[in-house]
Amino acid sequence: MQVERTTVPGLGVVHHLRTRSGAHFAVLSEANGRKHVMFYSSEQADEPYADILLDADEADECAQLLHSTSITDRVARLEQLLARLTHGQAPTS
Repeated sequence: MQVERTTVPGLGVVHHLRTRSGAHFAVLSEANGRKHVMFYSSEQADEPYADILLDADEADECAQLLHSTSITDRVARLEQLLARLTHGQAPTS
C-alpha cells in the first residue's frame, strides 16, 4: 500500500492511501480528534465521491476492526511474554 502524508494548515493531516489493486481513499485527521474517511473514484479524481465523518471513538472502533490481530489478543501475548521474562524464561515467538 502506498501512503502519502500531507499537512493541511488549520485543519489537520491527510493520508492518501492507494492499495495494490489501485483503490484510492484518504483519512483526514482533524486536530479535534475527528476523522474523515474519503473515497475517490479514480487516480485522477481530485474530489472524493464520499466523505464519512467519524468521531474519535468511532475511528478507534473502526481501527480495532482493521487490525490483523485484535488489541485483546496482542495484550494477552504481551502478558504471556512478560510472565516468561519475570520467571526467567526466554520468550518464544
